[in-house]
Amino acid sequence: MNSSSKGIAIGVAALAAIVLVIALVAGGGDEDTTAPSGGVESAGGDPAAVATFQDTCGECHTLTVAGTSGDVGPDLDDVAFTRDRVLAAIENGAGNGAMAAGLLEGAEADAVAELIATDDPALAEPVSDGESK
Repeated sequence: MNSSSKGIAIGVAALAAIVLVIALVAGGGDEDTTAPSGGVESAGGDPAAVATFQDTCGECHTLTVAGTSGDVGPDLDDVAFTRDRVLAAIENGAGNGAMAAGLLEGAEADAVAELIATDDPALAEPVSDGESK
């Protein structure tokens, strides 16, 4: 390899290293695939809803805005649900009995559903008859 070829090879390697560093710093190597949560977009969520979620749901569900990391039920940072679907799960239970029915009622159920639900129902998973998550 002559000196001109070596110089080009070193230049290409240096450019590749710079691009890699920029991509890592900018997060280009790890796309964000989490579902948007109503609570996250509302400046951290309603503190009462966060506390209720932590006490009632956090042992089983991960939800970053509530600071929980449960691993029994769905990770609510990764799966989008509409408000109505969250309310249905709270009222009826889910996961073939893994989540009991009626854990929350009234204003508490509404507040937690708002905290969890996506602002864009098009992102939420469709509900089929007989399915519960």
